[in-house]
Amino acid sequence: MKEEKKTKFQTLTGNVYFRLGLTVFILYLLTYYWSRMEKVLVMFGNAMVPLIVGGIIAYAVNILMGFFEKNYDRVLRGRRAQRAKRTVCIICAYLLLVLIIAGIIGILVPQLSTCVSLLIARSGAAIDQVVHLLKSVPALAKYGAMLEQSVSGMQLNGELVQKAIHILQSGNIGWLDNVTGVLQKVTGVAATLFIGLFFSFYLLSGKEKYGSQFRRVVHTYCPVAESKLFEVLDVLNNSFRSFIVGQVKDACVLGIMLAIAMMIFRMPYAGMIAVIVTVLALVPIVGALIGAVVGFVLILSVSVTKAIVFLILFLVVQQIDNNVTYPRIVGGSIGLPGIWVLAAVTIGGSAFGILGMLFFIPLFSAIYKLVQADIRRRNSGCRKADVPEEGTAPVK
Repeated sequence: MKEEKKTKFQTLTGNVYFRLGLTVFILYLLTYYWSRMEKVLVMFGNAMVPLIVGGIIAYAVNILMGFFEKNYDRVLRGRRAQRAKRTVCIICAYLLLVLIIAGIIGILVPQLSTCVSLLIARSGAAIDQVVHLLKSVPALAKYGAMLEQSVSGMQLNGELVQKAIHILQSGNIGWLDNVTGVLQKVTGVAATLFIGLFFSFYLLSGKEKYGSQFRRVVHTYCPVAESKLFEVLDVLNNSFRSFIVGQVKDACVLGIMLAIAMMIFRMPYAGMIAVIVTVLALVPIVGALIGAVVGFVLILSVSVTKAIVFLILFLVVQQIDNNVTYPRIVGGSIGLPGIWVLAAVTIGGSAFGILGMLFFIPLFSAIYKLVQADIRRRNSGCRKADVPEEGTAPVK
């Protein structure tokens, strides 16, 4: 009996020393060969980019594919139809995604080009409207005069065009190099998307099989962390899925409400501004505000009064969306308090821009739910009176 305990102790000690030695060896390699390791990691990361893009595409397409899989049996039945179910649903999901992207581009690009041309053409009229408004108020008259004086000399002439032509003519080689660099980047992006599309198709075609293989690998090599790992992955999946679907629905509802309100009050450029706000509203918090600023400037070139009315309409519609529509469509599914939404948008936007805003909100939501579940689990054995409820201060 003593010999068995001694053998187990030696085995356990040997495993601890082995892990410790392996950790020290890895730290040594990272410390003294970091430059080489960095190159290897960068090369490995670049090679993984098409696969990561493919995984993102597969995740987005899988949301659409779930809709087709749920309704497939209602339309097509029989053995042959069931055999082709996965392929038909994948193709339909890809076609729907392409149609959505093409529709957004087809609607937004002409609208944006028209918007930019209108802003350029009517910027002078908008400034005149502002100057006239400022001068009509005695307390603000001096600011109107200052604005009029500052913009009076800002007139386009041929000097800028001549300078641009001179730069292009004198720097042909550099210009060609820039074009070559742009073409190389475009080719690289196209190749990445092409590989990613194929990879996403393979992932979707055998998602159950790949999921089962992943579970077997985790069960074999990490049995201790298996349940916790899949719990975290399940919460992350639900948070991202709910956020994506809810954000798209809420942006569409916001755009429709704004378009109806603008048509009722006969606002100019109602369709254009509604489309711009709808697309930009996909970015939480700041997107709709940017669209409102663009709409305000456009309407300002026509009438100051209508521009002010548009701002009032937008604020009313946004309040309805924030207090009625958004909590039911997005807020309930994400379950993240407003202060954490603001924190996620701030941190994600500062670190990674617009993509960071879109990624950090569901990430914070998942972390929030996991922490909540862990707190409940840890306090399940405590008396209810000893555990402060959420939103209350702890009793001292």
